Amino acid sequence: MVHLSNNNITYSILIFLITIIFSTCEDVSEETLNNELIFPTAHEITIPSYVYHSITGDILIHGDEGFQDGSVDTITSTPTMRWDSVQTELIVSAIFTGPIQEANGKIENTDEMIWIWHSGLEDGKNGWVKFEEGRSISNGFIENLDQAIPLPDSHQYYWGVWSWNESGIKVMYSSRQITFYVK
Repeated sequence: MVHLSNNNITYSILIFLITIIFSTCEDVSEETLNNELIFPTAHEITIPSYVYHSITGDILIHGDEGFQDGSVDTITSTPTMRWDSVQTELIVSAIFTGPIQEANGKIENTDEMIWIWHSGLEDGKNGWVKFEEGRSISNGFIENLDQAIPLPDSHQYYWGVWSWNESGIKVMYSSRQITFYVK
């Protein structure tokens, strides 16, 4: 015959409950990495395949599908950028002359950035920006021209989108780097 006291039963139940609670908790401080994204610890911004209209006709952008199969779209010197909108207010879309380099949550090669759109500009919107709604960048400074200078022909470029938290400190969302060629 087994004789259990009320204290033993109480302690056993308490230990059992604590074990269940701790075994079901997730480590929320652990960040998941997606090394395909410009900012690997951010949530994904999807760039779908889309078509934009230009004076030379309809231009197809393969978006993330192109990234996956390594294709490079050939586009006009004044492209339209499209992405699935995000739920943050501080958003940047930028074009670079070289692959986008990120380290410790910051863009390292800002000297290769030649075009930028951000959510503080009066034109464009979260998810759809025409080239002329952004600004040209020269030597790291935004040009205050009425319109961005078209991208030079016969060059390959790199484009991406990311957004910060409300304080503008941590990148919360990031796209993959999209490569394209201006004909």
